Amino acid sequence: MRINTVSRFLLVLGGLSMANSLLAPVYAQQPPVRPAVGLPKPLAEDDVTRLRQGAVAALAGFNSLANEVTFKSLGFSSSAELSGAQVGFPMQTVYVDLNQLATYAGQPAASIIQQGGLLVPVLVNGEVRSIVSVSYGGTVDGIGRPNMARLVTQTLEAVSRASNAPIESLVVLKIPALYKTFIARSTGSQIWLTPVADTLKSGSHPGEEQKAEVVFALLRPVAESTFGSNLSQAQH
Repeated sequence: MRINTVSRFLLVLGGLSMANSLLAPVYAQQPPVRPAVGLPKPLAEDDVTRLRQGAVAALAGFNSLANEVTFKSLGFSSSAELSGAQVGFPMQTVYVDLNQLATYAGQPAASIIQQGGLLVPVLVNGEVRSIVSVSYGGTVDGIGRPNMARLVTQTLEAVSRASNAPIESLVVLKIPALYKTFIARSTGSQIWLTPVADTLKSGSHPGEEQKAEVVFALLRPVAESTFGSNLSQAQH
């Protein structure tokens, strides 16, 4: 039986660590078929429905284990809020490695963009309160980060309105080593990036969309410095 990334996501959310251990040998033999570089295709409508259903079930599980401190760290004030939470549209993610950005030489941006995982926003009365992050490997990276959840979803909605692009066509692009996050969209072969919050310190303003190649060129000096510093520390 072929098991895809969506199935893995649902199983991980439903069973967390148990699902991780059960799925590991399966995916060692049957890795999901996804593009190695560039932006992924939009999720199918039935997959979106199943993802939302799985996230709802997972939240119920979190609720049964959480306490007052945990609720606040996840972005909720109480068990009642978490019980009444709804899930938003699942967002696909991609990422750029630090070493690839540090050696970027102006080639098409898609050539250094790697496939990531999924982000599922969690809402209370229409307000984003939290986000569930799942890696492409099928493990839950975390739940919480309410401020980032709001910034990502607000920027995604703004890009959708400004570009008249369907939300399901937009992707969250991360540069983890530099703590940068963008909303990515494509027109033909051109990828465009809009920074989430103040994610570019020079050459751009929050919310200003630019070609991905321009953004990568702006960030290359920072990546070179960071990569060199990390390499130096590793050698000592």
